[in-house]
Amino acid sequence: VRGIEVFDIKNEGRQLFSMGDAMFNYDAGDVHKADFSYSGMNISQKTLEDDGFPAEALALLPDMLPFDGEAHLRVTPKDGNAYDVEYKTASQSAPLGSLDLSVGITDLNSAALMMGMPGPAALKNFDLALSDKGASEILFTALAAEEGEKTPALLRAEAFAQVLIERETLPNDTLKNVADAMAAFIKEPGGNLRVSVAPDEPVKFMEIKSAAVMEPEKLGLTATATPAR
Repeated sequence: VRGIEVFDIKNEGRQLFSMGDAMFNYDAGDVHKADFSYSGMNISQKTLEDDGFPAEALALLPDMLPFDGEAHLRVTPKDGNAYDVEYKTASQSAPLGSLDLSVGITDLNSAALMMGMPGPAALKNFDLALSDKGASEILFTALAAEEGEKTPALLRAEAFAQVLIERETLPNDTLKNVADAMAAFIKEPGGNLRVSVAPDEPVKFMEIKSAAVMEPEKLGLTATATPAR
């Protein structure tokens, strides 16, 4: 699909949304494959304003907020109602930053999901990478505008301090390292954060919480933060 434009029905001259190119592909072979990508997507300030986004934060954004991204899903049927799932997505916006996420799950059971239970599903891998190119400034500016009595800098400092307070309640060095990375990411704008789970063997979702507390090495949990360059 190419050249999508959406205008305000009450003001036809005001564009709310546009997209340069979008592609979707689905292949129902032995492995179900779905791929989606888009480029040149733009969301207007007016759309955000109509959703109640504070004017102070809107002032930090361009008239049209650009996005590019992609997503890939692989589903492999197994015996019974079980599936293996691999999902990857990436999106970026020059005024905000970028997000990259990949998740691998094995033995995902459709019957258990319908009952709201994880069942035998296990996590194979998880990787989240965030790059802040302005998103945190906009977020804390919006929060300050809603609160009315605190500056964005003060709210950032409070969030940083709260993470450090919570850090002291964590039961092991692995979780403390995650808190340290989160605190470093929050402390200054423009940084990067990466959180990964890479167990040697898949870990059942029902066991992840206890593993994080009792056997953090079983999860292969790591977190790193790098400052702005």
